[in-house]
Parts: sequence; C-alpha cells; structure tokens
Amino acid sequence: MARRRQNELDELFELWARWCFAGGVQSDTPPSLLARWMDSEGHIVFGGGGRAPTDTVEERIEAAVLAIAASEPTTAKVLRWEYGVWSQGVGHWRGKDAQALKQADKAAALGMSLRTYRRRLAAGRATVEQRLAG
Repeated sequence: MARRRQNELDELFELWARWCFAGGVQSDTPPSLLARWMDSEGHIVFGGGGRAPTDTVEERIEAAVLAIAASEPTTAKVLRWEYGVWSQGVGHWRGKDAQALKQADKAAALGMSLRTYRRRLAAGRATVEQRLAG
C-alpha cells in the first residue's frame, strides 16, 4: 500500500505534537510568589500580571482530540500514538520516537489490526480537519 503524501494537516499535527511535548496549555492559576521570585531572579513586580488570551491551532487540535476522546477514546489514542503524543508510553514502547515506529507496531501496541488502526486514524484526522475548518 502506498503512503499518502504529507499535507498541511500533517504539518499542523506535527506542530501539535511539539506543542504537547513543550508542556501544552499552561495552568490558569498564577504562579506562587516563590516561583515568581525565582523566575525574576529576586525582583518581584506586583500588578500587571495576567496572561493574554490565546487561541492557537495547537490548542484547537487538542480540543478536537479531547472531544473525540469523549465519544471515541480509541480513535483519540490512535491520533496520539500516530503523532507520538502518548503520555508515558506503554511497556517497551516507553521513550521510543514516534517517527521510528511503523504503523503496524503502533497498531499492535494498541491491540488492533493495522486496517482498524488506519481506519480510526483517517476518521480522527477527518474529524479534526472538520473542527479546524468550522
């Protein structure tokens, strides 16, 4: 079976994966005084804090994947495994690079056939693409 070509959605999923590795959404709670003091090397300025609202494509993809997980958790797992966004890895897959694993390996790790893996991946990608367009 021929591999499909990379497209813009693949690039967005790559950005999403990198965003997740970098820590993803930061907490809405402000940092403690000690944390602020350490970050500013001993100088604390009060007031004017607050974060600017964000609406990045990475956050929108994460929201779409979370919505998928609410109704079809296996499809969300497939999306996360395909792009290497699993939390701790599973068993001997821990610490492996997602690009180094073949889809057959990922399907086996999730306990499904390669055909089912690809079908769920296509459905998940279509759902995310639809949510991004809307």
